[in-house]
Amino acid sequence: MEDIFAVREARPSAVEGVIEKIKALLIEQKLTPGDMIPNEISLAESLKVGRGTVREALKILSAYGVVEIKQGYGTYVSSASNKRLFDPQLFQILVQDRDYKSLTQVRQLLEEGIVKLVIESVSDDELALLDQTMQKFQAELAKPDASAQHAGSLDLRYHRLLARFS
Repeated sequence: MEDIFAVREARPSAVEGVIEKIKALLIEQKLTPGDMIPNEISLAESLKVGRGTVREALKILSAYGVVEIKQGYGTYVSSASNKRLFDPQLFQILVQDRDYKSLTQVRQLLEEGIVKLVIESVSDDELALLDQTMQKFQAELAKPDASAQHAGSLDLRYHRLLARFS
């Protein structure tokens, strides 16, 4: 017999609901860096969830660097000086269901910014080394019998050079 009460689609958890609400307030700029977030009891009442749900959501947001929990003082939206603070769009991509295309787009945006920074600040010799490493990587990928291990090591070498030069 068919279960007519069965839920056909997954519903977000209460924790996800709290995160979504805070995320929406950040994106809409109704919460800005430095703002104090209401205490757990007030949030739980406003959002009609349990205090434990709010606590778990805030811990997740703290791990992402979106909020700072200051024991005995309250919870605040992280300031620009917090190096872990994510751009709201990046945070949105990270907390939503991730797909390969979105993560690839984020990586592309980040790497373009890093490459621009490196180009502006390195010597011609360092740029030549980066270019040479990228050419080796592309040559390996172009081979019909390309070695994934060798290509991976060249890719890693290129990104380590980028990190060192930035």
